[in-house]
Amino acid sequence: ACGELVPCVTYGPDEPDTRHIKRQASGEFSEGEIRKVIMTQHIFGRVFDWWKKLNPDALPALLFAPGVKESLWFAQEFRKQGVRAAHIDGEDVWLDGEMHRSEPEVRAEVMRQHRDGELAIVCNRFVLREGIDAPWVYHGIFATVFGGLASFLQSGGRLLRAYGEMPHVI
Repeated sequence: ACGELVPCVTYGPDEPDTRHIKRQASGEFSEGEIRKVIMTQHIFGRVFDWWKKLNPDALPALLFAPGVKESLWFAQEFRKQGVRAAHIDGEDVWLDGEMHRSEPEVRAEVMRQHRDGELAIVCNRFVLREGIDAPWVYHGIFATVFGGLASFLQSGGRLLRAYGEMPHVI
């Protein structure tokens, strides 16, 4: 009512079957178990096609992958399709085909480029699910399974802050 949050239009084009994988004590699934249900041969094509369909103007997107290696892979695959993407994890940042140490100034530059529309997608495992201020993000891509409600809410919450004239997020 006060305009601090925006509505989120939610799509679930691909729902993996997680009934046969076990949760860890934290409630999350292990990276290895998530890989089994997410990283199938056709997954990138589905993620890319839905990204284009839902976000034809390539407004800033965050992609949450099932693991660090997969996050890097998604960023590299988007780049192969001509879409400028980056990967951030706790130790490294991949941008424009080069790996950098994940220093505050490198992350800040990635986020500046993302905010300014120079960089379409920032991929990560969970490093960007909490404690980041990026209200310009329009599109959240959950290319993973969230085992815990808190992780899902924190990751989705990165998108809900009001920003400019953005009427909703995806």
